[in-house]
Amino acid sequence: MSIKTNRKVAILTLVRSNNHGALLQAYALQSVLKIDFGLDVVLIDYEWRSETGNFLKYLTSPRKTILRINTKGVHFFFTILLSLFRKKKEISDLRYNDFRKKFLNVSEKQFNSSELMINPPSADIYIVGSDQVWAVDFYF
Repeated sequence: MSIKTNRKVAILTLVRSNNHGALLQAYALQSVLKIDFGLDVVLIDYEWRSETGNFLKYLTSPRKTILRINTKGVHFFFTILLSLFRKKKEISDLRYNDFRKKFLNVSEKQFNSSELMINPPSADIYIVGSDQVWAVDFYF
C-alpha cells in the first residue's frame, strides 16, 4: 500500500559511520519511507565523536591493559601494521563516501547535539533510525 504525501521526514542516525550495517540501515529506512510512503526524506548529517578517538579510548581502558605493552618491538610492530592498514582504510572510506553520495539524501548542513536542540532541521516527522544514537557512553 502506497500513501502519497508531501510530508518531510528527518532521520537521526549514524550516517557518517563507515560501517556496512549503519549505511544499509539508513538506506533501507530512507527507501521504505520514500518509495512505499511517498515521504520527502532527509538524513540528518549528525556530527558525533570520532570512531578513532573512541577506539583509542577503548584500547587504553583499564580492562585492556594487556594491549598497553610499552616495548620498542611491540610498538614498531603495531606502527608497521597500522601503516599497512591505513591505505586500505583510505580506499574503504572513499567507497563509503561514494555510497553516501549516490544513494543517501544527507542534509547539507551538519549538526552537533546542541544545534539539534536549539535549531533542528525543519520536518513534519523526526525518526531516530539507529539504536546506536542512544549509546551515550560510546558516541557522546
